[in-house]
Amino acid sequence: MKTEAWPYAHLSPERQLAIHEQNKLLHSIQELARRRFDAFFEYVGRDEYGHPVVWRPVDKLAWPFIDEAFAAGANVCLMLPNGFGKTLGVVLYVAWRIGLDHNLICSVVTDSEDESEKRVRGIREVLRMDRCREVFPEVRLPGGKPKASAFRVVRTGHSPFDTVTGYGVLTGTGARSRLLVLDDVVTFRNAVLEPANRERVHKTLRTTWFSRGQRAREEHQQILWIQRPTTPRMRRRGSARTRRAGSGS
Repeated sequence: MKTEAWPYAHLSPERQLAIHEQNKLLHSIQELARRRFDAFFEYVGRDEYGHPVVWRPVDKLAWPFIDEAFAAGANVCLMLPNGFGKTLGVVLYVAWRIGLDHNLICSVVTDSEDESEKRVRGIREVLRMDRCREVFPEVRLPGGKPKASAFRVVRTGHSPFDTVTGYGVLTGTGARSRLLVLDDVVTFRNAVLEPANRERVHKTLRTTWFSRGQRAREEHQQILWIQRPTTPRMRRRGSARTRRAGSGS
């Protein structure tokens, strides 16, 4: 069996020991990021300028709460004001879940197809990041030009469905998924500026997206709804709700 030579043999014993301890620490952080989303968030997450994302107090409350709710068989709705990194959190969370389960099927629904494509592209970019590949080296994306609204990772099983697919809340037709992510499906535009669309969005959520979840109860579908407040009064407040899976919308 061929073994690789220690690349730092030319350094002093003290320096070699320091590098060895540093590598052990890095490996421990990567293992922690694999097991816990908060560690993955901090290790992999980057803002629009490429700087590390700091795990803030609100993140410590919101994101661990999601996994606890899912573990208890509940669906989740988080309402957070602007500037709380909701979209970045959604992108990182879906990427982390894919790392844990290559056979995951996820639907990402936003207020428009353009916005959903941005989420899909963001998730795909996270999976291609070096730090994400260090945490989940077994996650592989097939070659070729991907679709704008969907992509799939290399799976152990055979499924005709993409790993992640993006939809507009009013243009999507519903799809089979294990994880349904609703990210700002209600906006100031479709709830206030366009009153006619308010009831359309509400009806579509009930008849297309939530009803799909009801039909998929036996597959243990999880629903995560991240929502930005749409009125000035609501923007001053944040909230979190859970509902037992299968108990209605």
